[in-house]
Amino acid sequence: MWPVALALALQRQLLLTKPFTSWEHIEFLVTATIFWWPVIGPIEELRMAPLGAVVYVFGACGGAHRTCDSPNLRAARLVSGVPLQPVDTLHILPLIRDRWGLTPER
Repeated sequence: MWPVALALALQRQLLLTKPFTSWEHIEFLVTATIFWWPVIGPIEELRMAPLGAVVYVFGACGGAHRTCDSPNLRAARLVSGVPLQPVDTLHILPLIRDRWGLTPER
């Protein structure tokens, strides 16, 4: 498990540096453009049909979330011993959890 801890520590340090953060944002934009190109590209003849686009988007998003994010987050929790909690900068967590009744367990 130490490679995961090392990778997480490296990622935290890199995110604190301005050039890396800028490069990461550019990389996200390029990746998003490549992902969405078949759905909303400028050439209408090359766009996917609406039903195919829905299957493409939901299939890609659902598969990526279940296969990539979840095991990494579980490993990070095991290695660090600290549960990963989002920072509530907008102070809406009480609304979501208390009034709407949505919790991580559901």
